[in-house]
Amino acid sequence: MADIAELALNGGTAELQSSETVGSLSGSSNLNLNANTLTVGGTGVSAYSGVISGSGALVKSGTGTLTLSGSNTYGGTTTVSGGTLSVASDGNLGAGALVLNGGTLAVTGATTIDNAVTGPGTVDDAVSNAVTFSGTISGGGSLIKTGAGTLTLSGTNSYTGTTIIAAGTLLVAASGALANESTYEVASGATFQTADGVTNVIRGLSGAGNVILGDGTLTVSVEDAVTNTFSGTISGTGTFEKGDLGILVLTGTNNAVAADLKMWGHPGVCRRRLHCGW
Repeated sequence: MADIAELALNGGTAELQSSETVGSLSGSSNLNLNANTLTVGGTGVSAYSGVISGSGALVKSGTGTLTLSGSNTYGGTTTVSGGTLSVASDGNLGAGALVLNGGTLAVTGATTIDNAVTGPGTVDDAVSNAVTFSGTISGGGSLIKTGAGTLTLSGTNSYTGTTIIAAGTLLVAASGALANESTYEVASGATFQTADGVTNVIRGLSGAGNVILGDGTLTVSVEDAVTNTFSGTISGTGTFEKGDLGILVLTGTNNAVAADLKMWGHPGVCRRRLHCGW
């Protein structure tokens, strides 16, 4: 079929015979991609509840919103390059890798997403939702957490872009789940939390939000000639370490943890429970 403004599937099973671009996708009947790619663009809002199968791929482009609610089995990648792709569960995303390339993945239900993720991009989880990414997140882009829910990272992640916690809570459930080449920005009202037993190293910390440390260690390894300022609150039972030769300025009024605050790098002034490692 030729590229069309709207693909509405309401009866039987449709088969994609070649890669196509449509302005919207709606309906409840099934769609077999075969080995092709379906790109859904446009500026509007559409919802599709059928099952997408085949070995092909799905691309969400444009500025509109596409909601998928079927138990999809397609094996190719799901790429979000524009607008919003909205899902309620892991099963809506198919079996392939998830590529966040400038668009937003909105997760409206509690679920664990085990797809490998590259990009990264923006993840929006709604109020009271508990969303877990258990797969590996890689690539050079930034991961942006929006929405009032909790996003849990439990995989071994290697992306190098900035992690921005704009709202809600980012919970780190495993050592290695924080990308150690990423810097972390915690907006006012947002929370960056580590679970008990978790040890991670990150490249920077800034913002005005909350850091809650479980019984483990978070090391902020600021590079030489770089200055980070964090004006939020650090609390919890864990250890907060400053590493490398850069500067980390803590200006919050309650920057204290139940365990230790340790500083490694340039010599400086030791006050209260601050341990200087030189």
